[in-house]
Amino acid sequence: MYVFKNKFVKYIYIGKAPYFLLPDTLTDFKKRHKRKFWYNLRWQEKKLREELGDLRFEILYDEKKLSKFLIKVFELFKERWKDEYTSSAWKRWDGFKKYADAMIELAKQKKAFLAVLYSGEFLLSFAYCLVENNIVYLYQQCSTRDKKIAKYSPGKILFWKLFEQLIEQGYKKFDFMLGERYYKMEWATGCEEIFFKIEGDRNIKGYLSVWVKFLFYKTKFF
Repeated sequence: MYVFKNKFVKYIYIGKAPYFLLPDTLTDFKKRHKRKFWYNLRWQEKKLREELGDLRFEILYDEKKLSKFLIKVFELFKERWKDEYTSSAWKRWDGFKKYADAMIELAKQKKAFLAVLYSGEFLLSFAYCLVENNIVYLYQQCSTRDKKIAKYSPGKILFWKLFEQLIEQGYKKFDFMLGERYYKMEWATGCEEIFFKIEGDRNIKGYLSVWVKFLFYKTKFF
């Protein structure tokens, strides 16, 4: 425990958040991976087009399109996690709707966007992103578990297309947020350590309060 400006302070280590420092040009972006990586990715995209007949990527800000695709996002997320435990409110419409409404409002201010990879009415993959100070934050991402589609890595294709557009638009950093999952690390250029801060007044009550909160959150997080 530390003492800082008449406060008791204690930190809980949460984990690492990968990030991708976006290159200045698409040429530099291509240099991030070997030829085989790009060959395989283009092959997967080709096979998806052959399987579906149509494949499109978009970054959505428009309210009408967002309203349409956010329903599909909810359905895809619910289907993806139906057989696995997750405490996410996104599995219930009443919980997800708050995030859908927030996306629509923030997108009007260019503070958020929804990236989607789809074919006709079929949503293959999405990325729910927030934007601040020229940095894009990945809040949520999910891809279909349909075996015929999943084997061609629609999530990887989505990130490929997304990064190309972000580079062209001049963004400098993409923050994958907490968690060192493989789909993040294959693009990441570094990681930041994340801590949860607890503080209390510099007295007996404050000291005990910090320890009680520490034990509570330690149990909650781990």
